[in-house]
Amino acid sequence: MAVPTSSDFEQPIMAELGTTQGGLPSRDLFSRIVAKQQNYGLNITPQDMRQTDPSGQNTVEHRFHTELQILKKKGRIEGPIGGTGGVWRVKGLTLPPVVPTPTSQSPDDPHELLVEITSRAGKLAELAKKTGEGKPRPTHDEVVEMVKEMGQILGKVVEKEWGPIYKHDGVWKDKPYDSPRLVVEVCDKGNLDKDIASLSWAVQNWLAKCILVTFEDADFQAAKNKLPPQAQIYPLKVGDMLTLHSAVKAGNLQAMRAIFGI
Repeated sequence: MAVPTSSDFEQPIMAELGTTQGGLPSRDLFSRIVAKQQNYGLNITPQDMRQTDPSGQNTVEHRFHTELQILKKKGRIEGPIGGTGGVWRVKGLTLPPVVPTPTSQSPDDPHELLVEITSRAGKLAELAKKTGEGKPRPTHDEVVEMVKEMGQILGKVVEKEWGPIYKHDGVWKDKPYDSPRLVVEVCDKGNLDKDIASLSWAVQNWLAKCILVTFEDADFQAAKNKLPPQAQIYPLKVGDMLTLHSAVKAGNLQAMRAIFGI
């Protein structure tokens, strides 16, 4: 089956928005449609998700956004409410007041995002009650538990050792049957290439954001060198993960949501 046309997105868009209280940001709407594509007779492959049009835009996403604008002009939907990053909703539905999801303009380059995350992590550490400094180095399993605890505090559905192909160390979902929004692998003297491969699979098949937590400086540097621009896989040192964990436990949830964009 060929790459879906813009009109192929009409029914999925209306169906998803019609059953969602308050509407959805376009990125979440697109992710939900891709996750449920078989329900709508679509066949969006990983190859399709890498295809670009002459302007350099992803072909599938461009056609999805084109249909959003077509439906808006027809008066069937409205948005984005709250400006760029706001929500889309079916026009005329009586819905609760819409509170746009805060978004953060994160750089696409993993190296730049790493600088942003670590910079914010340092600021959050000053607010946290405990920074974890002076504590013994955590084990792989302890870091995985931290990832789980952070997700639960943020209201996510969290799974450990979960996935159909790779058993990911941690995944965060919005709802039990949704595709993961965030996937985490913890590399402690393990197979760095395998961890990168598993996260690449998550990006291609779930459109998830991915975090690769490394214990060794050599693995951190190797990951930065191996990951291409816009890979959606962000290397993070274990010390920064400890800081973020402390910040979440200290109640800095909104800042954490901004950092991870979820």
